[in-house]
Amino acid sequence: MTRPLIRRRDVGVAAAFSAAVTSPLVAAACGAPFATTAALAWVSVGLVTLAGVSAVRRLERGLAQTRSSTQASCELAASLGPYAPLPPMDGWTAHPEFAAACARVVLTSRPRRVVELGSGVSTAVLAMALERNGEGQLLSLDHDAAYAERTRASLRARGIASRVRVVHAPLVPVPGTQARTYDLGGVDDTPIDVLVVDGPPNGEGLGARTAALLALVDRLAPEATVLVDDAARADERRMVAALIERSLGAFEVTFVDSTKGVAILTRAVPSS
Repeated sequence: MTRPLIRRRDVGVAAAFSAAVTSPLVAAACGAPFATTAALAWVSVGLVTLAGVSAVRRLERGLAQTRSSTQASCELAASLGPYAPLPPMDGWTAHPEFAAACARVVLTSRPRRVVELGSGVSTAVLAMALERNGEGQLLSLDHDAAYAERTRASLRARGIASRVRVVHAPLVPVPGTQARTYDLGGVDDTPIDVLVVDGPPNGEGLGARTAALLALVDRLAPEATVLVDDAARADERRMVAALIERSLGAFEVTFVDSTKGVAILTRAVPSS
């Protein structure tokens, strides 16, 4: 979807500037007492200052996000090697910071088995990292059969399909809720070294991702890592808290401040 050139909040800022500048002038022209005109002038200065500070803060946030995404994209290009360019990472796809976190975890931990909830750009990134390692397999679940096939085609085009099995996993009701989550029948009991949570889609109801994650907790390897996309959202934060509670505090979480938020959970290894 194309963003409008002028956003509603920018119109509000412009209106605040206009009102702030013109109010004292109109009051003076209409013969208002000096005290009234002066008071309006001071109020105007305050409005202009607040509007300016708000605009500057939005600009700073935007620049920080752009810088973070650019750095993550450079990290991906440097770490994954000479593969075909990745698809655009915007909108509802995995963003560069999350993709870079996935690659970093796989490259450093060298997992034998990765399971991903929700296929797409992140599937290609994970497969590239596994290929760089020269070992490991990825199982990626997707509720949309057509999109799953698009992911397979993308992997074949990059020559990394042998590292991945993309499975169509239809959505099924979560008992006691209105949410739907993946049918996990295609996931066997082989220990999961890295679990990537980027699905089901947000529209499938509160708790949809939590249900899938908790259903796989007992299959996580002793030193497993869990990566959560969209971790700035309240439902994902609740999911992280539910995993920590379910594991009796065995997982430690690191939140990465990024475009949509990333949470990286690592199981605390007891000291010998």
